[in-house]
This record gives sequence, C-alpha cells and structure tokens, in this order.
Amino acid sequence: MAELGINNFYAVRIDGTFDKMNVRSEYKQEKPYPTIVEALAADQTFFDLEKVEGSMVGVYCPPYAADMNSAGWHFHFVTADRTQGGHVFDCVVNKAMATIDQTKEFDLALPGSQKFESTDFTVDRTADVKKAETNED
Repeated sequence: MAELGINNFYAVRIDGTFDKMNVRSEYKQEKPYPTIVEALAADQTFFDLEKVEGSMVGVYCPPYAADMNSAGWHFHFVTADRTQGGHVFDCVVNKAMATIDQTKEFDLALPGSQKFESTDFTVDRTADVKKAETNED
C-alpha cells in the first residue's frame, strides 16, 4: 500500500469485541424529507451497548472534500447478529482486528431528478453537519 497521508480517502473495518459502544440511530423519514438537524431533533435514539461483538466501519474524507462530504473520520457500528447499531459517538475496544483500504479513485453518480437540479447547494451546512456528527452545537 502507498504511504498513508491526509489527502487520500480511506475505508476501515474493525471487527472485534467492544467493552462500550455508544451509537445513535434515527428513524425512517418520509417525504417531504426534513433536514438532518430537524430529523435528529425529533427522531433519534441513543444506545449504550456493553460487552458487544460486531463490526465498526469507517470512512475518511480529506479536508479538501469537505464541501462534498464530512471531512475526517465517520464511523458506523453493527452487532455481530445484525440487530443493533448506528452512528458511533464513542467506543472502548477490547480486542479487534482492523483492515484499511486507501482509496485512490471513486465514481460519483449524481441524481437525475428535478429535486437535485433545483436544490441550493450554496447554503452553508457546516453547523448542521457538526451537530449531526457530534451531537454538539
């Protein structure tokens, strides 16, 4: 693998046992879809899992891609029996094995819908993303 650096995209999978796993899941949304902040304000549940086996999957987006996706690491977790999981806020690893992929290229497919064509993507959503990712204002 090439040298790891902050300007590449990465995917990591961590399989193991976790002494603690704090995750959040939101409920299925219906049209007209609320913003992420509106959805999380009304429809999210936090789970504190202990002594749990499962897989944590993370994606790293470099800082220059911040307008396209959340910059930095973003992790999700699912239990080994696939019955619980969500966006990871905190965890304590007991024993795990990690695999990492350095992604040098990817394809981006844009929707062909009228909704996509008319959405104003110039609105600064930095605060919304921070709230969604960290649950902090």
